[in-house]
Amino acid sequence: MLLIQAILSIGFVVLMGLIVFLSLRDDGKRLQVRLLACFAASVGGLMLVSLPTALALPAPLYLLCRCIALPNIGLAWWFGRSLFDDRFRIDGREWLGMALLSVFQVLYLLQDLGAPIPRIPDRFSVIGFVPPVFVILHLVWVALGGLRDDLVLPRRRHRIQMVAVIVLASVVSLLAEEVSDPDIASTMRGVVFLAAACLAVSWLLRFNPEKLRFEEPEAPPAPARSAVDPRDLPALQRLTEAMEVGRAYLDPVLDLESLAARVGIPPHQLRALINRGLGYRNFSTFVGRARVEAAKAALADPGKARVQILSIAMDAGFASLATFNRAFKLQEGTTPTEFRKQALGNAAQN
Repeated sequence: MLLIQAILSIGFVVLMGLIVFLSLRDDGKRLQVRLLACFAASVGGLMLVSLPTALALPAPLYLLCRCIALPNIGLAWWFGRSLFDDRFRIDGREWLGMALLSVFQVLYLLQDLGAPIPRIPDRFSVIGFVPPVFVILHLVWVALGGLRDDLVLPRRRHRIQMVAVIVLASVVSLLAEEVSDPDIASTMRGVVFLAAACLAVSWLLRFNPEKLRFEEPEAPPAPARSAVDPRDLPALQRLTEAMEVGRAYLDPVLDLESLAARVGIPPHQLRALINRGLGYRNFSTFVGRARVEAAKAALADPGKARVQILSIAMDAGFASLATFNRAFKLQEGTTPTEFRKQALGNAAQN
């Protein structure tokens, strides 16, 4: 059993090192790739400090690996969200979340180092499971919650794959907790983690940044019709008419399925048309741009200078003022109030 554990552990650590190398070699400038490399290194450190006693590391190396492994839960949280949220950025709130997720690991490390801090009673040890459970549930929600809005086919597949891996690893970990023999439990976890690492390495070996572009510009891209397949031009014309003439975006509950019905094509074809033909990665961004353009016209109209911004937002198809303000600021780089003031000022001068 010890030999099996050693093979699984060493194999896993080698694969984590390979993930770090492959990710940084291919595209180390992207935030998501850097997070993947950090997460792989952290999980590799966690595996090393979890080795059986007979394979324990020397004290200095053990301490180094403990420190590297500290943020593994937070890094998993950051990396998973960065994959599927185009607007994900690491700011002060994210660092606060990282600190909260890592607090128990820090306390346990300080206790092991003999720091003069009160020991955590065993009856409170269950609280240590809160951070990983929160991360698992939140990542599943992020992956599945954005599935309908996502227009990028490879990324849609990765959402399902990530959820499957998370669920499988969680189930095996829970089953391992019920196994009385610690060697068998450790072996079960090792097999699952090694399999997940193999899948990750396989994905990175055939990774194509152009096929799955992680990052997008701060503002939604302008339509680029040069990429449209000639066979899709009639459908594109009907889509344009539905949005510009029929003003389908004014429907506050417009979704991809209902718009596909208006255009007369299957939802998967409309998804590909908007993504590959017009350059949008999310359906909400595509519809939001049309709504913001309609709102801009109303805000710049002197005849509507006394109309409340809330009314303009609702008339443009937005469901709430907060959603409108967020979409407007992202697209225009300014607030609706500032835009209206400048637009009406320019109109008065002319």
